[in-house]
Amino acid sequence: MFPLLYLPCHVSFRFTDILRGLIAQPIAWNHGYQIAFTDATVYQDRNEHDYLDDFRDEIPCYQCGHLVPDLVIGTMRDGATIFQDLIAAYLELGKHGIVTKSELWTIQGWIAELQKSGAGIQP
Repeated sequence: MFPLLYLPCHVSFRFTDILRGLIAQPIAWNHGYQIAFTDATVYQDRNEHDYLDDFRDEIPCYQCGHLVPDLVIGTMRDGATIFQDLIAAYLELGKHGIVTKSELWTIQGWIAELQKSGAGIQP
């Protein structure tokens, strides 16, 4: 499951973790895994920020977030590895302008490094 922790680097800061979840969850389900959430184990002392700026950064979530799960599900193939599903998902999101070419290069580098290192990861 480690490859699904990839955090998109070329979308807005407010969209990155949401996009990761929208991609990871259907891939995890396809491979027989579940994702669970629990209460926070730490306290975050929030810094000052502008809620209007936060909203502006979140606009991509509202414009295309609802499309992501179906696009990801549409790329999955029987017998594909998590790596293959992840690449296919990002390629599809690129076709729809949800991620850029820079994101595609970065995710391919992420997967190449994971495969090269082994890191106990089963594709």
